[in-house]
Amino acid sequence: ADRLLKMRMMAASAGAAAIRIARRPMINARTGTHVRSPAAAAEREVNKAEHQSRGDWLKIRTEQAQHIGQDLDKSWPILDKIASVPGNENTLKKARHALQVLDRMLDVFEPGQIALSFNGGKDSTVLMLLLKEACDLHPSHSFTHVQPIWFQNPLHEFPEMVKYVQFMAQTYFTYEEGLKDVADQKLNRLSQMHITNSRDFFDAMTY
Repeated sequence: ADRLLKMRMMAASAGAAAIRIARRPMINARTGTHVRSPAAAAEREVNKAEHQSRGDWLKIRTEQAQHIGQDLDKSWPILDKIASVPGNENTLKKARHALQVLDRMLDVFEPGQIALSFNGGKDSTVLMLLLKEACDLHPSHSFTHVQPIWFQNPLHEFPEMVKYVQFMAQTYFTYEEGLKDVADQKLNRLSQMHITNSRDFFDAMTY
């Protein structure tokens, strides 16, 4: 075993030495100037290409970031529906502000990085509808990119609430085409997590 270990250490040392030699500048016998080895030259080109790629990506993201929150005149169809009801001035103001915040959030985060906690209550229902509205009119996001999560307490859920969540999942979180389960039913992306105490919640968020 000791002999085998020594042989492996010698092989590793020889490999490291070979890499150092391959990267070491060579001397041109005629001119006496340093010549970069082929391995070092190839590595330099790879690093240059990677740096250029990161630079282009950073430039694009920087330009996009400069426009975050600048489109203050943007409007959404749902605002027209709210404004059509007399006495909804305060609701209209709050809805417009919420949509502007959501729109800026969509500018900052990449598609697939946003989750929505949905339990069927009126607050989460309103937030879901506003987020869908913001996604529908955003240039790079779709509502199908949002991951809805139902933190369900199986011990304290009204049957009517469970039916409502299932109805909303069927209406808003179901794939209309493509993905189906083994029973040939359309899949919905609502993730259910059973939460009966605070420990369950932290475990669900961790794993």
